[in-house]
Amino acid sequence: MHPLTRPVPLRNSTVWPNYSSAETLIHVYGRCTVAPVRYDREGFFWHVCDHICGGIIGVKRKGQTETAWKEHRDIDATGHPCTFLELAERADDGDLSVTVNGKLSGKTGAAIVNPADIGGDIMTMVRGEYDSTGVDVFRRECQARGIVCAGILGDKTKTARAMLSEIAGSIGAVWSGGMPGLMRLHPMDMADTEPVWCDMDEDSVEEISSACESSDIITTLRVSYDVDHSDDTPKASMVLRAIEPRKTWGDIIEEVTLPWVSAPRVAYDVASRILDWRSRKRWTVSFSSERTAPVGGYVYLDHPACPVSGNAMILSVDFSPFERVRNYTASIPVGDSPSMELFSSSAAFEAPAIPPSELTAGAETTTILIRDASGKPVAMEAITIDGTVKKQTDSSGKVTIKTLPGKHVIMVDSTGQTMEIMV
Repeated sequence: MHPLTRPVPLRNSTVWPNYSSAETLIHVYGRCTVAPVRYDREGFFWHVCDHICGGIIGVKRKGQTETAWKEHRDIDATGHPCTFLELAERADDGDLSVTVNGKLSGKTGAAIVNPADIGGDIMTMVRGEYDSTGVDVFRRECQARGIVCAGILGDKTKTARAMLSEIAGSIGAVWSGGMPGLMRLHPMDMADTEPVWCDMDEDSVEEISSACESSDIITTLRVSYDVDHSDDTPKASMVLRAIEPRKTWGDIIEEVTLPWVSAPRVAYDVASRILDWRSRKRWTVSFSSERTAPVGGYVYLDHPACPVSGNAMILSVDFSPFERVRNYTASIPVGDSPSMELFSSSAAFEAPAIPPSELTAGAETTTILIRDASGKPVAMEAITIDGTVKKQTDSSGKVTIKTLPGKHVIMVDSTGQTMEIMV
């Protein structure tokens, strides 16, 4: 069986001797709110995620803030590393929701929030090993646009292919297990500068057909995101309109949910790319050729039987090792990208800057107390300093860095919030 067709190997609570019911033990990426699984019979100890995480941020009992709790990063009865919650007062199943910073990289200690790294982690789970350098291009692509993810692996029946498809759909990407870099964001405003894999012309194409699609045009897109995984409910939404197509076609509305997106700026990026693609007519071209190009790659299409020419993005490839030709589907949008209007948003669109924080500078090291937009310490959070240095705040929101005089930029990885400090 191909690794991608296997279910992701998630454990369930039957591995414990005193489990109360069979519950999937989840993996968490980014900041998420999840429902913990009872670990003891009495209801004092709860399993939060099936790995060591970046820290528990908060706990609620029946929607009310719980203050008497303790976090444990320890091994369970089988010797597996987990994150646990200990309560001062027992709770019943369904009472609790826990907000947690998810899985950390075993190599760097940084939060795994880049979609490329999440995909690489899933591939490692199903294959046993995975060369993460293969996703460097996609990782840089996401970094350049500030795309980070937050979500969970919590369904034992889902295959790795289904999990990766869900992530790709959430961030507006195309993907294939055999394509270089695993995924590519789509569409991108880079068709004129993207490296072209090959020319597909009259000499190299054997069969070709094309159709101009307009039946699935939309002009207004409503996206729901920031899912509370304790009850599977999105907590935020926004509505985007494509101005020129809306004047032409009227108000054609579609709704989508982005289960792996939590930040407003990421939701806007994904929604604007989806609407840019879906609000225009598109030529879909199917053809056969011996030449090779991957899903997500560009080819230069120029054939007398095709009414359009130019750089086309490959959306699918179908081939057999016993046949000499490959069957491709590519797409070319018609006209210019439309103007976008953010019609409504239930959350602040820009991640607010972190307010000025306390700073204690010494000769060798500088300690910084980092606060969020409300002034509360940012505890047990992965942060990035000057775009390269990875650190984590302690339980009081402090982090210590090497003293380097000058201005430095600090970003909280899970939210994208930034601050500038002067040492």
